[in-house]
Amino acid sequence: MKGWESAAGLLRRAVLEPGRRAVWVKLSLEEVVRAAPAAGTLLVRPDPGGVDRWLVEYAGAAADEMRRWARDRLASEEDSSEELWGGAPCLPDASPGVFRVVGGLWVLWAFGNVEEGGARRFRVAVEELIEAERRERECLSDGRLEELACALRGGDEACLPELLELVRRVSRAELTYWGGVHDGVVDVRWHVGARSPGFGFELPLGEGVGGRAFAGERPLEVADYLNCQYRYPGVSDATDREGVRSVLALPVGGKREGSGAVLYAVRRSVDPFSDAERALLARIRDTVEPVGGGALSRRASVTGPGALRLQRAGLRRLLLRSDQVREVEEWLEGVIGCPAVLVDSGDRPYASGSLDRLEELRLSGSAPRSFRLPGGGGSLLVWQRNGELSIEGWPDLVEDVLAALQVILDRAQRSHERLNNRRSRWLRAVAAGQTGEEARREGRRLGLPEEGGEVWAFAWEPDHSGGARLRMVADEVALDMLDGPFITLEEGLGAVLVRGRPPHPPSAVRDALLRHFGPAPLWLVHGAGYESLEGLKEALRMSLPAAEELRASRSGPYVCEVRGRGLDSLLDDPRLSEELLGFAGRLLDPLAEHDGHHGTRLTETFCLTLALGSAEAAAGRLFVHPNTVRYRLRRAQQLLDRDLSDPKERTALSLAAFVWLRARDRRRTSVTLQRGLDEA
Repeated sequence: MKGWESAAGLLRRAVLEPGRRAVWVKLSLEEVVRAAPAAGTLLVRPDPGGVDRWLVEYAGAAADEMRRWARDRLASEEDSSEELWGGAPCLPDASPGVFRVVGGLWVLWAFGNVEEGGARRFRVAVEELIEAERRERECLSDGRLEELACALRGGDEACLPELLELVRRVSRAELTYWGGVHDGVVDVRWHVGARSPGFGFELPLGEGVGGRAFAGERPLEVADYLNCQYRYPGVSDATDREGVRSVLALPVGGKREGSGAVLYAVRRSVDPFSDAERALLARIRDTVEPVGGGALSRRASVTGPGALRLQRAGLRRLLLRSDQVREVEEWLEGVIGCPAVLVDSGDRPYASGSLDRLEELRLSGSAPRSFRLPGGGGSLLVWQRNGELSIEGWPDLVEDVLAALQVILDRAQRSHERLNNRRSRWLRAVAAGQTGEEARREGRRLGLPEEGGEVWAFAWEPDHSGGARLRMVADEVALDMLDGPFITLEEGLGAVLVRGRPPHPPSAVRDALLRHFGPAPLWLVHGAGYESLEGLKEALRMSLPAAEELRASRSGPYVCEVRGRGLDSLLDDPRLSEELLGFAGRLLDPLAEHDGHHGTRLTETFCLTLALGSAEAAAGRLFVHPNTVRYRLRRAQQLLDRDLSDPKERTALSLAAFVWLRARDRRRTSVTLQRGLDEA
């Protein structure tokens, strides 16, 4: 086991030290060969540089010949099965063990049985490396982190919101904050993702999560802050209001220097951070260290010529580089000490993260001041407490902020449209049958999973207002909840390619999008998985038309699995629907007659039980006890005089139940619509 632990540890070092990654991976594979023992081992993972599709690394006998042989096998596009990797020309005495890992492949030509626990540990480390490289490629490859580190060392804390947003993306955190250390306390003022604009606290060193992390000079992680031993009076009240659960705190600098900071990454659910996420956060922490002489230990004052220069520099930097209006909102709130939200002409926020804040502010009862953007596309709402919206030495603050917001908004919309157009063209091309190597390369360049994913198709009313703002917000929600972009194919139709197992259920994603789309109907078709570009083509051809058909129906279901559309499309066929309705009526007529004479609900109970699969599920839908459902089910079987244990009988009755329930739901929808028309 020790050899396997060493191999996994070397891979973790490869995550932490990208400059020496090739060395650590090579040493790790050599350790695997010794630990197994094995004639050789092969690791195949996506090329982080994007030059080739696969990066092939091998350790063992006849290395050069084995690498050439492996590359030829990978180029064959065959399935990566035992047979494909058998018969290695230089390893005749060893049989291959093929270990599939998320995003790659690991093959081990062992001389005997492989220790299961050790192999599992190494496979997990491989997956962490692949995931870390993917996040690096998406978030840390543009050199911006190094620029932020230089600015922070120079004492420019206006860069902190951008750094915290980067930390949030890399770690999939929902809330990040920075606590400067001075005079024996951790002083949290800068944050990204907080629901309350006034979020912050002071924590004594050695107390709480951050105080202990800094005093101990090591990261401290808490799986569930609500139930941990480091809660501190006052601080826990502020964090509980934010819904803080899983926390990772990293000290920046150290107590020997007498100053520094604590970098926090937080999730609002019990979801501990992965090894790859911990390693990437440690890399960010190591890049920004040292902060230098406590330059960032305190929040800058909003008065004085030095602070004014920093504030102007902060706005100028956002004007030149940012494409996030939320960054300007946070910068302005830090300057004037008042909440600020940019909304469109329909009073909806441009930043998805501002929606909860906007609703809370409106419920507070205080009216905001409204400042219209120069281009007329929206307004800046400021909940000002008193006086003029300006600071000493900057009389044109409002005009400068509005001009910057307009520039940043235009830049964000142009950037989003360009990227969305490229992604949309690629999806359309794949759906049309373009699935060659060029399509694969383009999919990788666009950050879209060309294999091992699932298509979620969305449809909404094309004339629904929202435009560019709605598309951008939908993109933010999809990235946060599904780790993939929302691709608008045309007005009223979009798709998300979901990697692996979806982190959130379809209904939860639709509900989150409805907060921005509503009040208006939104349809979601999910469940079309694919393992290759050819499979993606078929998944798109199934999902997109199904979403358009649901939209054309102007009714539910609003969340539908693509495999569940078969009976719906059958019933939509006018040549068959009448016959199926008659078939269901004849089978279920004894129940309907009994319900009509006695005022019972046997038909509904019977159909729901068959459709949902259990008495418990039907009871939950009917708001009755499961025993009540079981009694009604027995009575229904007596009246029907049919044996549900007979597969043929059960199939016929299940089809009749589906037809009856669908007809009932359509009648209810029709009545509701007519009632609404009558009231109007």
